[in-house]
Amino acid sequence: METGGRESGKKSGSLTGSPRIDQVIDLLCARGCRAVTACIDLLEQGVEETAWAHLDASERARLLEELRAIMAVYGGRCRVDS
Repeated sequence: METGGRESGKKSGSLTGSPRIDQVIDLLCARGCRAVTACIDLLEQGVEETAWAHLDASERARLLEELRAIMAVYGGRCRVDS
């Protein structure tokens, strides 16, 4: 069992503890690595997109944090198998 850090405050079965944020993460991740990377760039620039327009500023910050953590496993690159 993990304690502290990102595990704190999460609801069981929830990535972030917020179904609203989790839903956006699921939607964006389904679009693929490059799309998520593009969304991270847009969030960093403060661009409002339909996918996250319903989230407030703190939720958008959490979304950005989570997307960065998810993409960290790719080491900054999206690989495409040909």
